[in-house]
This record gives sequence, structure tokens and C-alpha cells, in this order.
Amino acid sequence: MRGINECYAWLKAQDPETQITKWRFRNLVNEGIIPSSRNGRCILINQDMLPEYLKKWAESMEQEAENIREQTKAESRERDLPKVATAQSKQCSKYGQIRAI
Repeated sequence: MRGINECYAWLKAQDPETQITKWRFRNLVNEGIIPSSRNGRCILINQDMLPEYLKKWAESMEQEAENIREQTKAESRERDLPKVATAQSKQCSKYGQIRAI
């Protein structure tokens, strides 16, 4: 069990070019993505499990990005469909609308 500063230093030693900043690392701990326990004012992290926690977090971020991409593709397909002239727009009033006969 190590503190946040020690775990971040270990992470930087393992991957010197990591894009995770110290503040982001601290936020991951505070959000519960990296499990920790408190001992008084100290926040302790299991350093042996840290790579596994970060791997799970990265996989969940990739999955979330894929879901967003799929959602935007579906929305763009809906926008590309032609609109029916008889359908009233929710934004406009009845004035100037074509009525179905």
C-alpha cells in the first residue's frame, strides 16, 4: 500500500511518457476508479493492482467513445432522411404549414 504521490511516481517510472497528470491521477482516486482506502488523512492505494485498475479504466473509456461514435452515426442518419411535408415541425406554428388532405 502506497500513497498517491508514491504511486504516481511509480507510474511515471514505468511509463515516462504517460499523458496522465498528477491531478488526473488524484481525480481517478477520488472518483473511485482507482480503489483506495483511508488511514487517517492518508489515502492508500494497492500499488500491485494499479496497472489492472488503469487497464480497466482505459477499456471503459474506449467503450464509451465507441458508444458515442455509434450514437452520432445514428443521429446523422436520422438527419439525412427526407422530412415528410405533411409532418408539422415542433418548432414552428401552424402558419405556413401544409395540411394533409
